[in-house]
Amino acid sequence: MALPLPSLIALLAGLLGLGAATLIYAAIRRQPAGTAAMQELAGLIETGAMAFLRREYTVLLPFVVLVAALLGWAVGVPTALAYVFGGGCSNLAGL
Repeated sequence: MALPLPSLIALLAGLLGLGAATLIYAAIRRQPAGTAAMQELAGLIETGAMAFLRREYTVLLPFVVLVAALLGWAVGVPTALAYVFGGGCSNLAGL
C-alpha cells in the first residue's frame, strides 16, 4: 500500500533534513579544534551543558511520566506511548 502524498512529503522532508544535518556535522568536525585555550573553554562549556541537561531531565522525568499516565487513561495507550517517544527524541536532540 502506498503512502498518502502528505505522509510521503513529510517522510522525504525528514530524510532530507537528516541528510543536511549529517553533512553540516561532518563539515564542522573537519574544522581545526583551535588553540589550547579554546579547547579548554569548549570542555568547560560541554561540562556545564551536560550538567544542565542532566538536571533538566531529572526534573522533567516525573512530569513526563505523569502526563503519559494521564494521556493513557484519558485518550489511550498509543497516544501516551507517542508522547513518551517524543520526549525520548527530545532528549536525544538535546544530547
